[in-house]
Amino acid sequence: MIILFGLAKNPEEGQAVEVNPTATNPEQGIRKNKIEDHDVLKGKFVIAGTGSLQLINESAEYIDKIKSYLIALLGEAKTMYGANKVAVISGMAEGFDEFIALAAVEADVPFIAAVPNKGYVQHYWSAPKQGKPRSGSRTGMNRVPQVTSLLNKAVEVVYVCASLVSNMPKYGGRFGSANLERNEWMVDRASLVWAYNPNKDIGTQHCVGYCKQARIPVFDIVVSNKDGGGEPLQRPTTMRMDQM
Repeated sequence: MIILFGLAKNPEEGQAVEVNPTATNPEQGIRKNKIEDHDVLKGKFVIAGTGSLQLINESAEYIDKIKSYLIALLGEAKTMYGANKVAVISGMAEGFDEFIALAAVEADVPFIAAVPNKGYVQHYWSAPKQGKPRSGSRTGMNRVPQVTSLLNKAVEVVYVCASLVSNMPKYGGRFGSANLERNEWMVDRASLVWAYNPNKDIGTQHCVGYCKQARIPVFDIVVSNKDGGGEPLQRPTTMRMDQM
């Protein structure tokens, strides 16, 4: 069995297993049908990303390694599935979501920006505001120009919810629940999900948990030498994500 694009999480038990990501058998973790309600997703191998916002505060060297790795992986995906048969969905949070979108642009892979709502950018990417819970960029700076530039490079921008609160009853009108509905929107349209540091943030944990419900494989993005010193580990031909 070919191992491509990472270590999959068994959808039943959550442990890492070897999975062929081209499989369509739901017992192997990939459901038979996914939603293809946008032209850019039709007939494509769709990769969605989820990961810690804290990545934005890592060293420039480490961030460059992450981005370079994602670009390389997308290049491999294009080789395997076809140059025009791969698409990316980014949830447009700071950190990993941001970097998978940037990698898609660099790798010439079309991406959809799945933004939770129209107020998301100003709330989460601007300078932090007093009296507004969990507001502002994790860097403490106004990064609206950066995300606006990235949104302009998306093939399509989708605003999943009308406000910061999801209308889905199961979320009980909680503040920020639109972010969770955005996670479900991405997973429902993905062939697989790449996850960076999935236990770090509540939102990433939720996305990975929903993957288990939807029987979508999750592949951990693990890059070595986080604190500098030396090159990434040699990548074998089987492209296991934990071995770069």
